[in-house]
Amino acid sequence: MNTLMPKMSEIPAEFQRHEGTKWNKIQSRWFFSGLPNGTEFKPKKGVNSDTAVRHLATIQRSFQPKHEHKEAAVAWLMSLWFEDVVIPEI
Repeated sequence: MNTLMPKMSEIPAEFQRHEGTKWNKIQSRWFFSGLPNGTEFKPKKGVNSDTAVRHLATIQRSFQPKHEHKEAAVAWLMSLWFEDVVIPEI
């Protein structure tokens, strides 16, 4: 798992606070409730959305790292790889 996630010391502080950014809020919803069908990940130029989402999902499902590290890593990586994530209202 260490190769999939940045070290906690490399992740900016705002991503290390629970729900500190919009990306943390998306991660939290994804982790605790799942994301509904129709959720649209809008990748930045040059990012393969399917590969990036699979990478993030692998981190989300892992048992090894502490939850706080997973939350910060997924949120920060999402911010680097995606312009936005559009979650449809149910």
